[in-house]
Amino acid sequence: MKTYKLFRIICASILFLISCTNLLAQEIFVGDSVALGDGTVYSWIKIDAEGVPEEIGVTMTEQVFSNLPSGSRTASLDLPEVAIDSLFKHVLFNWNSQGHPPIYSLPHFDFHFYIITKAKRLTIPAGIDNTPVAAENIPLDYRSLENPPFAVPSMGSHWTDSLSSEWQGDIFTETFFYGFYRSEMYFIEPMITVDYLQTNPNVTLMIKQPQSFQKDGYYPTNYSIEYDAAEQTYNISIKDFVFSGMATSVENDGVGSPAEFLLFQNYPNPFNPSTKIKFTILSNVKRETSNVILKVYDILGNALTTLVNKELPAGEYEVEFNAGRLSSGLYFYTLQTGNLTQTKKMILLK
Repeated sequence: MKTYKLFRIICASILFLISCTNLLAQEIFVGDSVALGDGTVYSWIKIDAEGVPEEIGVTMTEQVFSNLPSGSRTASLDLPEVAIDSLFKHVLFNWNSQGHPPIYSLPHFDFHFYIITKAKRLTIPAGIDNTPVAAENIPLDYRSLENPPFAVPSMGSHWTDSLSSEWQGDIFTETFFYGFYRSEMYFIEPMITVDYLQTNPNVTLMIKQPQSFQKDGYYPTNYSIEYDAAEQTYNISIKDFVFSGMATSVENDGVGSPAEFLLFQNYPNPFNPSTKIKFTILSNVKRETSNVILKVYDILGNALTTLVNKELPAGEYEVEFNAGRLSSGLYFYTLQTGNLTQTKKMILLK
């Protein structure tokens, strides 16, 4: 019996090494790994030629499902620091054999992708977290899992999509959380049941986006749950990253405050993959700054990213928009401050 178990462990290790070799050949960098059941779990990040994150994920070898322990297991998996403007630092991986309240009682895995360091995460105490989260930082239909919000120690509070299927009476299979603590977004999290994973799915699902993010950087717009039959692995990843960032101030025209509220045509246009958008903001007679919002939309009117959402004094500004994760096509960008709004078209041509 011991010889058979040792043989299975050796086979799982060989598959893990083969899988890692294949990842490296694809410009995928492997992070930390941990043993679970008779298999292995490891983190990784895929970048493009310019160092921009394309996909960040966790892979479980198929042997993980053999001899899964009872109770729960937790592991912190660091991510390689190889991508530019990648906010994600590490993944907190959880195995819950009995699930947890309020409706997630089935055995499942949690994949917390954190944008804070492990050291900062470990300082989070258990308790009620009444610090309000700004509405523009909460995705549509999301609400706190508990009322009032409760911070899980060394983790944070979980916010769930109130329209997800498990809240409509369906059996819980997979879902997606946002995590906050003291008003700051700390993590995003796919949660997936064992039963669903063992159907060997290959799906890509949309991540609902807030109106704006609190930090500049690349954020995923989709996540995937994929079984690789050739590698005998399960890959859970966040992908299709879009840059969300604030405006960068440039020199005024030298004649004082601008005379008009103007949104200029982006340059270059058509573009691939980056373009610059310039705008001017009038002085506010009631105060020194105005709240300025600059968003990008697709042809259907869906907001894709918020480039600016902050108080700015009168002046001329410029922001760079990177559409590396988007497809060729027509897009719109809209500038709003107070009751003033302007919209222009731009063409992404790859």
